[in-house]
Amino acid sequence: MDKFDAFKQKEKFVEDMTILYPGIADPALRPILVERINLAADDFYEVSLRVNPGEMEYHEAVKLGLKGFEM
Repeated sequence: MDKFDAFKQKEKFVEDMTILYPGIADPALRPILVERINLAADDFYEVSLRVNPGEMEYHEAVKLGLKGFEM
């Protein structure tokens, strides 16, 4: 869980020119997107807790997480 917590605490969608990422153009969207990506991380974490989670279970978690970004 430590890595999931660290990911959730990390500042996201901000400029990082070391990888040529300009960040989110509209700062008002940042908290919305951070919440959604953290919810997707929670879903992924839940899969990791299962006994022998399979590749398809992770794919479904990613699919579910991506649906959270539909606007």
